[in-house]
Amino acid sequence: TAAAKTRSNTPPAKPSPDPTRAPPAKPSPPNHCLGLPALTGEGNPT
Repeated sequence: TAAAKTRSNTPPAKPSPDPTRAPPAKPSPPNHCLGLPALTGEGNPT
């Protein structure tokens, strides 16, 4: 019972918050970093 509960709680607990938070968390930082310097003209002179 201990192994069955740990195994059942590990797979659904990791792949759930991982793939759900990975895609929205990745395109957010890069978009903001590229948008901030590009708008201010500090990082992107073009």
